[in-house]
Amino acid sequence: MSDLMSIGRSGLGASKQALETTSHNISNSNTEGYSRQKVDQISSQPIRKNGLVVGTGTHIRGVNRVEDNIIEKKILGNHSTFSYFKERHNQLSQVQEVFNEIDTEGLNLLMNKFFNSFRSLANEPENESLKSIVRDNASLVINDFNRIGETLANQSSSIDQKIKLKVDQINFHSKKISDLNLRIAQLEASGDSTGDLRDQRDGEIRELSKIIKVNTYIDGRRNYVVNATGVGTLVSAGNTIELISKGVPKSESKNGQPGSFEIYFKRKPNTPITTRFREGEIASLVKVRNGDIFSIKKKMDTLAFEFSKAVNQIHRKGFRTDSKVPDNLAGDKINFFDEINSEEDASINLKINDLIKKDLNNLVTSSTPGSAGNNEIALEIASLQYEKLTDGGQASLEESFLKTVGKIGLEAAKAELETEQTQGILSQNQSIKERITGVSLDEEAANLVKYQNTYQASAKVIQAAEEMFDTLIRIGN
Repeated sequence: MSDLMSIGRSGLGASKQALETTSHNISNSNTEGYSRQKVDQISSQPIRKNGLVVGTGTHIRGVNRVEDNIIEKKILGNHSTFSYFKERHNQLSQVQEVFNEIDTEGLNLLMNKFFNSFRSLANEPENESLKSIVRDNASLVINDFNRIGETLANQSSSIDQKIKLKVDQINFHSKKISDLNLRIAQLEASGDSTGDLRDQRDGEIRELSKIIKVNTYIDGRRNYVVNATGVGTLVSAGNTIELISKGVPKSESKNGQPGSFEIYFKRKPNTPITTRFREGEIASLVKVRNGDIFSIKKKMDTLAFEFSKAVNQIHRKGFRTDSKVPDNLAGDKINFFDEINSEEDASINLKINDLIKKDLNNLVTSSTPGSAGNNEIALEIASLQYEKLTDGGQASLEESFLKTVGKIGLEAAKAELETEQTQGILSQNQSIKERITGVSLDEEAANLVKYQNTYQASAKVIQAAEEMFDTLIRIGN
């Protein structure tokens, strides 16, 4: 009778555990990242009795979550790729807005107005009102060059702050993962279930994978390790390898900006690892800052430098209306713009000459002294609009500028397309994972009925064993 009673009790215990697990699944059916759990139930060790091998009931080996490591690794990679292109599209869209060539008067239109105002001045070289228009149009061009240069520099600084924030987030998620590693190890050592904690750890790793590309594995000592692809280990069991970010001098920065942030391992503060990250938001931010923005700003600096240099070279050959022969046959040598000695930051440093700001007589049109009505300097400056001044004499200022703007638009469009495609792949793999590990309410409801019936049947086994035992006692009496 005791064997029958024991078998019944094992069935009751197993059914109770199965009912609890099913109830837990139903309660978490809407919990994001939850993986359904199932009871790992096996038959107990049989025994030999009266020459026969007989069963001894059932045994709960544990409660495990349903998981698929292959699809989970795919999703981690999808998160990194999607986040990379999403952040890239976001940043490049902001760069596009700097040039506002469609909605407002952009730099190209302002430069065209500047050259056209010199053509108008050539028709009336001594007209002070037309000279004033030339000066005003020059100021508009300068302001837009300054605005573009400063805005690009500010966006680069904004990316620096975002990189700093992302580094803090990496440390935060890494610490939570290491803490979960310790709790999981402690619970598993005592034979307890860790499904919920593993779900939490997977959620932290997914959040981390949005920032940087990661891979996970179990090392030879059974430690759970999180590795940043291209960089190194961030978490090993309960240990966290912390990162730091700090600004560096202009001479050490990769984007030519002072105070540009670089990333380091805290224990190696002199060896930057900024450019070693693969995919994820940080890699995208670094590429836009060090690649796209740096390249665009350098191009704008070159345009500003070549523009001012070409205008100054011609304007210096001109003469004021009050210049006398033969005071200076080489021209009065008045620069139209303040002279810029280097392409670096030329778009920010571009300014109109104070002599022209204060006195329009210093805005010259004549190529010979004492020659009223001479317009050769004005015509020569106007003709700069179509001369091949940039790209090694291969492109005009307008062509070079439009090529730069077009390239930004193309890169932004490519990033948008990649964002849509990678989001589709991510959604597809998340759907597959949900089918494998997600909770089906229909299935759990059916399990609830099954385990409830099993519980009642096991109770009847115990009841039958008790009745048989009572019968034997009455016979004995």
